[in-house]
Amino acid sequence: MGTKKPTAKVAQTFLSKVLSNINKSDDQIQQEVITDRIEDFKVDCKSQIALIETSTIPGLTNDLTRATRNLKKEKADLESTKLDVVNNKSFEQYVLALYNADMSVDNAASTVSSIKEAIANANAQCVKFKEILDTFNQ
Repeated sequence: MGTKKPTAKVAQTFLSKVLSNINKSDDQIQQEVITDRIEDFKVDCKSQIALIETSTIPGLTNDLTRATRNLKKEKADLESTKLDVVNNKSFEQYVLALYNADMSVDNAASTVSSIKEAIANANAQCVKFKEILDTFNQ
């Protein structure tokens, strides 16, 4: 086979690397471990920022658009229900229809509020991850 035998220089270089690795102090070993861990944390932090900015926030923004449209429809339905005295055969049915329409508006408004809060939380979380990343980069 066409393999070369290691030369004395290559063997000496390998030997010095082995010896330098054996002769590392505890402080050097701990520093290497911490440096490696910080680099892993940086990657994790960047991944979280990317996930929030490219998936979580855009998804919630789409949900907010949908929920806002639904709220607008529910409000229009409430106004229609207020005027719909013909289809309700009794006063009790009319009041029940108004109550149900009003509850639908409240539920839709609550959904919009919850999504806005989720977006604010996601933005705050992203800011926190950026602060952490800045700390790691110092």
